[in-house]
Amino acid sequence: MLLRYVLTKHEGYQDPHFPYLHYNQYGKPAVMGMMGGFNISHAGVWAVCAYNPLGDIGVDIEKRVPIDIHDYKEVLTTDEFSALMQNNNNVDFFRLWSLKEAIIKADGRGFYLSPITFNLPYPLVNGVGIKVAGKCWHLYSQEIEEEYVLAAASASYKTTVFFLPSDVL
Repeated sequence: MLLRYVLTKHEGYQDPHFPYLHYNQYGKPAVMGMMGGFNISHAGVWAVCAYNPLGDIGVDIEKRVPIDIHDYKEVLTTDEFSALMQNNNNVDFFRLWSLKEAIIKADGRGFYLSPITFNLPYPLVNGVGIKVAGKCWHLYSQEIEEEYVLAAASASYKTTVFFLPSDVL
């Protein structure tokens, strides 16, 4: 429903049936005949759809829960792990991790692109561009209701992110 809403609002999609999807070799969906990209994520009570009419996009939403940063040492670069250990900040971990997932999803390979193959600059700044596997991604992150972190990685600045509580859908 959220994807249909986005396509109707931004692409003039009128077909009463669900958009026709095709999948790349790694399983990332795309709408047939659509130039841009979309991505969906959900966590807890939130569902998110990010849309980029000009290219690829990835989005992730995470519910912040207590964690032991050491449990994630294998999926962070040495620099990322060190920065997080110095600050010992749960919010920064979830911002960093959700941005990594957004990049991995935007790239289209999912976890075939290992999160330790690229390093995110710290401190994290919205709008920064980062090159990963030969592609430049524009990064965006925000907190939602103090319990959730939303992140998007887009091939262009022209990106729209819709998020709604799951019970609305």
